Amino acid sequence: MTVLATFVWTSHTEAAANGSLSSQNPQVDLDENFQVELAVSAVSPAKPTAASVKPLESAAEIPTMSSEPVPSSATSSSLSATFLTSSTSAGLAQPSASVTGQEGTSGKTEPLDEDSQRLVLTAKELLRKYARLTEEPLGRGDIAGLAEQCYLYRQLFELCYDATGRRRTSMDRILGDSNLYHQVEVTLQNLEYSLFPFVNATEKYKNVANVLQSYQDQRGLVISTGSWHFRFARHLIHVVREVLNSTLPIEVFYSGPGDLGQDQINYLRTIDNVRVVDLQQHFDTAGPGVRGWAVKPFAMLASSFSEIIFVDADANFFQDPEVVFKDSGYVKTGALLYRDRTINVGGESNQSKYVKKLITNPSDYAKASNRLFSLKSVHEGESGVVVLNKAKVFHVLLLICKMNSEYFRGDTADGKKDGFWGVFHGDKETFWMAFELMKQPYWMNAVAGGTVGFVSETDGVCGGLFHVDEHQKPLWFNGGVVINKYHAEGDKTTLQLTDYAFDTTYEKVKWAWERKDRPFCLLPRYPNEQGKLEGKYKEAADGIIRVWGELLDRPITS
Repeated sequence: MTVLATFVWTSHTEAAANGSLSSQNPQVDLDENFQVELAVSAVSPAKPTAASVKPLESAAEIPTMSSEPVPSSATSSSLSATFLTSSTSAGLAQPSASVTGQEGTSGKTEPLDEDSQRLVLTAKELLRKYARLTEEPLGRGDIAGLAEQCYLYRQLFELCYDATGRRRTSMDRILGDSNLYHQVEVTLQNLEYSLFPFVNATEKYKNVANVLQSYQDQRGLVISTGSWHFRFARHLIHVVREVLNSTLPIEVFYSGPGDLGQDQINYLRTIDNVRVVDLQQHFDTAGPGVRGWAVKPFAMLASSFSEIIFVDADANFFQDPEVVFKDSGYVKTGALLYRDRTINVGGESNQSKYVKKLITNPSDYAKASNRLFSLKSVHEGESGVVVLNKAKVFHVLLLICKMNSEYFRGDTADGKKDGFWGVFHGDKETFWMAFELMKQPYWMNAVAGGTVGFVSETDGVCGGLFHVDEHQKPLWFNGGVVINKYHAEGDKTTLQLTDYAFDTTYEKVKWAWERKDRPFCLLPRYPNEQGKLEGKYKEAADGIIRVWGELLDRPITS
């Protein structure tokens, strides 16, 4: 089924020029066969007040999002009509009688129809935009400039390729005037080599379109791990297979021979339907400095599955992971993200200042529910589980990879963090931010991160970072099944899994930070935000603990 999902990014500059604040807004076409839009003005919106911001409880409440049927296939006519809708909103050039036609079979110049004229003018506008955006090289950490170029790359790419990465043969005919199609192709190639040189640095892919073409029509789990997290990744996979009885195929990524031992690789390959992949066989990882958290988005991009559930190695599920594909927010947008815990510092923070400077024109959805814009938390996103339909969000994922490359994230091999990673502690906020910067709909589970573990007499529930599904039922947690994996004392003690707590209001929650012998704790605001693991969820919790104990005594070599 195809849907047309509309997120609104209000352009106040354009509205003021028209003498009203009811300007048209571009639509993001989520047709499975084609997806394209043009830029809107990136201007600062009115600042939302804390009182006006409340968490959304379901995907049905996504502001200004509507659903209606769209054609099942994209012809050249529907393609140019899509450009017309967006270019009108963006204030780009409109067709005029001066647009020339194509040479027909008789050798005479045949006039272009109106839709094709619009497409020609759009292509020319994009070429001018490329010249403007590439006058100077992007500076270190210039994520705003990077996003502009990635947005332009998507526009040029979708002139030449469909949503599966196959070439649009009709575009050569429509854009053939004055060698225009060749100009678009060369410009696309130049921008691709500038933005994504890691793609064709190996023999795996010739270009970015090859990456998109490589995706199989399949759903699966994606995990990235090195030797240090191997014990958690092994545990996760056995829980998925033996406790949750999931048959989803699994791809485990590591980055180079020094990242994961051969005996560990061999062990994982003995598990049914598990494929172990060296990321360095797909992309150049040295140039962009792919290490640590950065491996995660690159693994998502390289995975052969078209629909993925990325899972941190130290995460675990209380339900069959495949249930997330049924989440209404994911079904509507092709992207399901989760919220980190609410930490309020009582006003503006370095994180909120950074976000407002970078995302000057957020979607209505972000203005209504994002805690960084409402100053309710210094955290928003959490990347322990990320669910993506990569065919729909491919270009957003490319931007996420670039944002986590060394040049833009702002960290260095010696551990210095002077950019994005220094502000936000790694990759976790790049996901929703990239969707905002690319003007593409996404959905974040309405309930903020909580805890699952045991009850404290004074501090609520203590345990791992916990998340519920859209029906507020236990879904997953991360941090492993030990008290504190970063300290020798806590690492030897298995976590009790009996109770959970979560946060639906983003206000007046109380956190007690972790110690070496105790995990962090959440005292929720309301009694109904705390509960006991019961029924199938308790059975899953018991299975998680049981498998951990069994694996402690199971060698990884024969």
